[in-house]
Amino acid sequence: MARLRTDTPNPVAILSDQEWLTVEALCQGDPIPEDRLARRLRKAGIIDDVGLTQAAAPAFQGRATASRYLEVVRLGPREGVRQVLAWIGPSRTTMMKSLTDGLHVYGLDACEVPSAFAEFLDFHPRPLVEAEPVVVPAPEATGLLSEGGDLSPLASIFTRVGKRLRSGSHPGAAGETTPLIEGLVNQTWSISIITASVRVPGVLDWQVDSSLHTFSVPECLYEFYPRSLAQAAGRSPGSGGDPDDLIMDPTTAMIAWLRAVPWFFA
Repeated sequence: MARLRTDTPNPVAILSDQEWLTVEALCQGDPIPEDRLARRLRKAGIIDDVGLTQAAAPAFQGRATASRYLEVVRLGPREGVRQVLAWIGPSRTTMMKSLTDGLHVYGLDACEVPSAFAEFLDFHPRPLVEAEPVVVPAPEATGLLSEGGDLSPLASIFTRVGKRLRSGSHPGAAGETTPLIEGLVNQTWSISIITASVRVPGVLDWQVDSSLHTFSVPECLYEFYPRSLAQAAGRSPGSGGDPDDLIMDPTTAMIAWLRAVPWFFA
């Protein structure tokens, strides 16, 4: 599968999962292998007898020097699931997107990284900001968090939550339609999840440092998190409540960007 596209401003390596693992190991100082995968990478012009070729190296420089790792997932019933990974170094970042023909790996200069992520995050300005948080009770909240990127169960749960909010049967629900309720019922919602990890001395794996979970409908943007986190921070809406409830807290695109932008740099 391995291919190297050089007809773009930045070279793009198109790899299988196993080919990526081979190149990633090279970026971390492993010796050049002599196996079938390595032969395919040599044929594609990605590696040679020394290591990464001059043509391919710009795509992988960020992986070799990264001090921060970002995982961004965006999903919705009308757009499917998209994922972008980034290894962020002082001057270069390696980005990886999973597309139908394989993993697309390319490099960016530090100044290009925020605008590249703007393509994947649903952080554009919206006309409304809801006045109060919405609480999704624990049973539905547990279902939402456990389904991950499986869209069919997620869509079903969100539709059910929207109908219950419209009936006023959920805590925080006014019993009338709102942009959030219409987005839930009509499946015009989108979720963006950013997870930022850093290196910790003496620890081999990346360690999660920060994260941001947002839920959007055409008119509004929310940050969502378990009530337990809100209680720990002293900002849980209402009194009491199940720690496993999900809080959907109104926010704005500007606030979301201010949270996320520091993670785009080493």
